[in-house]
Amino acid sequence: MFGKVTKGMDVVDKIVKVPTTTIGSYQNVPKQPIKILSVQIKPQKSAK
Repeated sequence: MFGKVTKGMDVVDKIVKVPTTTIGSYQNVPKQPIKILSVQIKPQKSAK
């Protein structure tokens, strides 16, 4: 997935700091669930 955060980088910074663990072969799994309640997808501006 590719994208750009245009608002709410403070929220991204908080998610990055969440403690993680390893479960089976999966690494860096958040110890507590992370819920993203709202996302907006904006159309890409066409290159000229």
